[in-house]
Amino acid sequence: MDKLRMVLHDNSGSVGFKRCSVHFGPFTLAVVSVFCTCLVTNALGGTDKELRLAAGTTKCSGRVEVKVQEEWGTVCNNGWDLAAVSVVCKQLGCPTVIKATGWTNSSAGTGRIWMDHVSCRGNESALWDCKHEGWGKHNCTHQQDVGVTCSDGSDLEMRLMNGGNRCSGRIEIKFQGQWGTVCDDNFNLDHASVVCKQLGCGSAISFSGSANFGEGSGPIWFDDLVCHGNESALWNCRHEGWGKHNCDHAEDAGVICLEGADLSLRLVDGVTKCSGRLEVRFKGEWGTVCDDGWDSDDAAVACQQLGCPTAVTAIGRVNASEGTGNIWLDSVSCQGHESAIWQCRHHEWGKHYCNHNEDAGVTCSAHREPRLVGGDIPCSGRVEVKHGDTWGTICDSDFSLESANVLCRELKCGSVVSILGGAHFGEGNGQIWAEEFQCEGNESHLSLCPIAPRPDGTCSHSRDIGVVCSRNRSQTLYPCNSTSLDPKSSVVLEENGVPCIGSGQLRLVNGGGRCAGRIEVYHEGFWGTICDDSWDLDDAHVVCRQLGCGVAINATGSAHFGEGSGPIWLDEVNCNGKESRISQCRSHGWGRQNCRHKEDAGVICSDKIRLEEGTTNCSGRVEVWHGGSWGTVCDDSWDLNDAQVVCRQLGCGLALEAGKEAAFGQGTGPIWLNEVKCKGNESSLWDCPAKNWGHSDCGHKEDASVKCSDVITSCDVSLCSGHSSTVALGVLGVILLAFLIAAFLWIQRRRQRQRLAVSSRGENSVHEIQYREMNSCLKADDLNLYNSSGLWLPRGSIALGFRLVTAAEAERHSTSHSSGKKSQT
Repeated sequence: MDKLRMVLHDNSGSVGFKRCSVHFGPFTLAVVSVFCTCLVTNALGGTDKELRLAAGTTKCSGRVEVKVQEEWGTVCNNGWDLAAVSVVCKQLGCPTVIKATGWTNSSAGTGRIWMDHVSCRGNESALWDCKHEGWGKHNCTHQQDVGVTCSDGSDLEMRLMNGGNRCSGRIEIKFQGQWGTVCDDNFNLDHASVVCKQLGCGSAISFSGSANFGEGSGPIWFDDLVCHGNESALWNCRHEGWGKHNCDHAEDAGVICLEGADLSLRLVDGVTKCSGRLEVRFKGEWGTVCDDGWDSDDAAVACQQLGCPTAVTAIGRVNASEGTGNIWLDSVSCQGHESAIWQCRHHEWGKHYCNHNEDAGVTCSAHREPRLVGGDIPCSGRVEVKHGDTWGTICDSDFSLESANVLCRELKCGSVVSILGGAHFGEGNGQIWAEEFQCEGNESHLSLCPIAPRPDGTCSHSRDIGVVCSRNRSQTLYPCNSTSLDPKSSVVLEENGVPCIGSGQLRLVNGGGRCAGRIEVYHEGFWGTICDDSWDLDDAHVVCRQLGCGVAINATGSAHFGEGSGPIWLDEVNCNGKESRISQCRSHGWGRQNCRHKEDAGVICSDKIRLEEGTTNCSGRVEVWHGGSWGTVCDDSWDLNDAQVVCRQLGCGLALEAGKEAAFGQGTGPIWLNEVKCKGNESSLWDCPAKNWGHSDCGHKEDASVKCSDVITSCDVSLCSGHSSTVALGVLGVILLAFLIAAFLWIQRRRQRQRLAVSSRGENSVHEIQYREMNSCLKADDLNLYNSSGLWLPRGSIALGFRLVTAAEAERHSTSHSSGKKSQT
């Protein structure tokens, strides 16, 4: 057996271990090779390894170096990640709040490259416990030496640039000795909140991307940040790692914080300081808020911010005017606890998909103190409402039965008995509040009812509304003496002071206003309804006239405004349209009916259209009520047919002129209708084809107007046209009848000739049928008899100026004629 010889030679290129040379057989060589490998591995796996960070500004930043068997070497960056950085920081006892690859003033190392493709889980106690290619095995250069930064964040800095002050601008962070920016990918208000809070600039007002504050330079430190808004520093948000991004500086993010913004909020064009169109001042300019997603939570935040009551009574387009300039906010979404409207979620400032006809507004509920003035007894009188220190009246078109019920309840006066327009309790003075109350009837106070402002100058004290309440009396109200009642009056029985109401007095319920709704009539102390049997526009006209609501636009049936309760007082009402009160029309009599409340009748009167600034009640600018406000009609395609419909709808006779180009002055508010194309026989303007409500490209210099005759013709156009058609058909019938008679006579004549020809028996000529001229003014009796030929001419038919002679008469005539000839011969 061969002897084993092992020679250990010095190897100056080694790291302090010996190279084995084996003079051995093949089997023995393999065993010895394994043994030598174990010796080397054990030698490198000993306890004499060290870790340090070199060339950094602190002991916790720099190039990663490992000492193995007394020789320092570096680590290659292939596969190097934050888990490995975490192991290094913990192993060196450095802070782990900020962990990053790289370090300030990074530089390449020298000597051995000990580790490559390091793969850590993050929980290892030492870097060499992580997987790697093996000591000294690599394919790197020292330009790929890895480094780390471990920090508690105290050495990091952040600033905002190019925003005009320290609290607005492009976000920049100083890390590893370099200022860098933040990419705008997924950047939102939560990120901006962290930035503003970290800088001590208050809450975040706005954020922006696309280098809105100019492009930065240097590294882009962060991309795809994930913040929740409660982090103490931006670098505490989750991110892909310092310096890892797929952006350029055209995507630099910026913020505007509260202390860096010039922000204000106001309400414009409202009835009070706590109602109107919402406007925000941003960057020194006033702009509006779009109503996309605008709801009561958003409005409540606005009211609170303005120091107004937060019981919101109206939202959306609560005013007739539109704003101008920028639309600063869109899709505002408040939780309700925010202290300012701009702290709510919203699109980026100035980014929207709206125009100014979508401007948001609000009416914040302020206490409105009501009272009744000028009544003969308590709980009756002219309605007056106090705003602040000012009392004012309400126009009779702006107060419904439901609103009156709320008023009576608030004043502890029971329920409403009657609402009376036309300044029944005398004209007030001073302020007329330009607001329409839209109570549902179940509110405890008038101040809780929604209101819809209308333009100033559309009412006068001659239209002040009044109310009579029941004074909490449980007994039935006594009917007044019918001989002393005016249809619109309310009088008092002298002996007991109880307010009374006349039999046949009306009210309209559930129509959203005093001039539309289910008809209820008062009789024998109770309110009851009217059955829709035979109910038509003539009946509805009388109701509208009795209530001072113009003319009827529609006569509704089948409980269109909901089913009433109590008695059904009238059925088969048959008015001719000229009566002043519904009780003057023919009917089956009080309480005599065979109906149910699902047949309750209703009306819609023409108070939804009016003429303004005209010289008479039947001339002026056409205005229509829609969506809670009055607006005008554009004169595009406006002609006499359109004017005719307006005049008829208002009971103003025939149209004399269809005015254009704001002939009666320019209106305000929306332009509700455009391209109206009436045929002229429609019952109301909204029955005519037109563009959708509010869709107009017109200005108020194109407001349409009319001049009406102010004289109602003897018949409506539709009725007259129907009568004319009947007459025309009658004339055509007479002509046709005359033609048939003539044809019949002609046939009879031919037949008579044939009979005469046969009876002549070979005579040389056929005796002609003889005619005797008739006087065209024959007596009617002559035309109503059978003549001797058996032909019947009806009484009243046209005299044709001739009659038929019978065959016998003709024969006698022929004989006498022949005899005459013979005698002459």
